[in-house]
Amino acid sequence: MLRQEPRKPVLRVLSRAAFQRAQAYSEVSLQELHMLNYSLMKPEGILLLEPHGPLTEQDFDGVSQDVDDFLAEHPKLHGVMIQSKDFPGWQNWAGFSAHMGFVRDHRHQVEQIALVTDSHLAGMAEFVGRHLTHAEVRHFPFTEDAMAMQWLHAA
Repeated sequence: MLRQEPRKPVLRVLSRAAFQRAQAYSEVSLQELHMLNYSLMKPEGILLLEPHGPLTEQDFDGVSQDVDDFLAEHPKLHGVMIQSKDFPGWQNWAGFSAHMGFVRDHRHQVEQIALVTDSHLAGMAEFVGRHLTHAEVRHFPFTEDAMAMQWLHAA
């Protein structure tokens, strides 16, 4: 049996332009290092959230800052679309607490929430969302993301 030597780590120092080219080439953004990918469609005021693993406290740091910056210049988010085949849960209590803090801090500033998932928890999330926020909450099957986006744009 051949024994492989462990690979030695390689450290490369890149200029900002080279880093941006490498980032664009790999199509990996820094926010994707977390379990919650997000994008804020600023002209439309729509926040897209895509959890792909157990949520952590750090997952909500970047999205909270970006949403707060947006809300400093706009009265509301017109919509939030949460899209995940199955809900991944939280890594620990700190992740759950950060999630609930994000909801608490922004619940009065969101008009609509589209839950795009096939998770068996969707019905419960829809019910809880209606009681924790002032938003209109609607569930869509995971494959109906275009319909969910159309609903958010129609508001």
